[in-house]
Amino acid sequence: MDIGIPALIMEAARKIDEWNRIKKVIPSLDIVLEIEPNPDTDVEEINLTANEWRVLSQVDGEKSIKQIARALKIGEIETAKIVFGLLGSGLIRIKTAKESAPKVTEKKAEEPEKEEKKEEEKKGKGFFDFFKKK
Repeated sequence: MDIGIPALIMEAARKIDEWNRIKKVIPSLDIVLEIEPNPDTDVEEINLTANEWRVLSQVDGEKSIKQIARALKIGEIETAKIVFGLLGSGLIRIKTAKESAPKVTEKKAEEPEKEEKKEEEKKGKGFFDFFKKK
């Protein structure tokens, strides 16, 4: 099938425009998604394609769009398009940084001192310090 140059340019422009709309909602393919616990949609209103169901089934609050694409063997752009639609339908949401940040445990009072000692021990053990006289 031969496609003329003007048609090819128009298709490329359409895809660039589509990707720019997606990027406004999905700034990175590394964002983590989670199921919206209270969607504004009735169950009877949900009509998804097979690929939309596949992507939705991978949304677990831990996987990024890239990871979902890899797991399903769907291209990242195609997965982003599907995620864009699912976000628009209110079935999923982007997990916020606060929710996706690793949990930090409080250090005991002694631990900062141990860390400082380790840092001091590391000093003087660099490559050039090896050759210094002691």
